Amino acid sequence: MPNDCSNLVTITSKYENDLEEMLQEMCKEIPNMNITERGRFGIRMNYVTAWKPDIQMIGKLVDKYPLVWLKNEWISEDGKAGIWVGNRNKKKFMDWDDLSLEDENFHFPR
Repeated sequence: MPNDCSNLVTITSKYENDLEEMLQEMCKEIPNMNITERGRFGIRMNYVTAWKPDIQMIGKLVDKYPLVWLKNEWISEDGKAGIWVGNRNKKKFMDWDDLSLEDENFHFPR
């Protein structure tokens, strides 16, 4: 069974149509997407993927919509974490080891 990877995504654009079209495409790829905030020119959402974020899908979407800026912050159950930030012209990626779920529960019991 794969580890869950929680993704927190922010998408902005100067054009509402880009956001709507991109959101429709993402809904086809990610059935468990949850929109947490929605404005005229921005969307925040979260969803779960297996093991790691789908960086290829994100890259393809920002290439298709050149005026969109996207940030994906993620952490998986095993403590792998990272961030992907970018648009069509500039993409940055960084990952690191963070606290696993067991570490979280040990250090910060509920």
